[in-house]
Amino acid sequence: MDISEHTSTTEAQLVTDVLAGDQQAFSALFKQLYPRVYRTVYGMLGDEASATEVTQTVWVKAWQKRTNYNFKASYSTWIHRIAVNSALDELKRKRRYWSRFTQLLSHEDLRKESGQAVAGRSDPAKDMQTAERHEELYAAIAQLPEAQRLTLVLKEFENYTYAEIASILGCKVGTVMSRLHTARNQMQRILNPESK
Repeated sequence: MDISEHTSTTEAQLVTDVLAGDQQAFSALFKQLYPRVYRTVYGMLGDEASATEVTQTVWVKAWQKRTNYNFKASYSTWIHRIAVNSALDELKRKRRYWSRFTQLLSHEDLRKESGQAVAGRSDPAKDMQTAERHEELYAAIAQLPEAQRLTLVLKEFENYTYAEIASILGCKVGTVMSRLHTARNQMQRILNPESK
């Protein structure tokens, strides 16, 4: 099947084709879902290089485990579950070997990336302010406990519903709502310490 045929095909048909071993259908799903999966992983790890590597691993696992997909949830939810688990594995690995050192490096990398990202734009002052706000936001997100950080990223950056987040994380909707409420309050305290 030509990949151009997949552009108008529904996700369900693409998934059916993927389950039959159609690599072009998988490529079409990859193109549709890669940005969301990457943003989720990046939101959890806060490091572009690690997020890229883990996201690639997610897609390899999705292909290898494609026959495990059972249509009980959307394919997007299923692959995000793989992404979350893979990012959590990476976080555990980093903690085990690098602990504080990795965290310090990731913040330094964000500073460098922010400076590089704005170098070629027309309004350097405004772009620098935006980069600084992004850096503050990612630093604040990194301070959240893992469960709150993940819930916040899935809701605020990926716009998943409470039910979808619960399915991805394997918890109840009430737990998702509680974690999100706590995460938002904590972010408010971190970003606006004088508003206690």
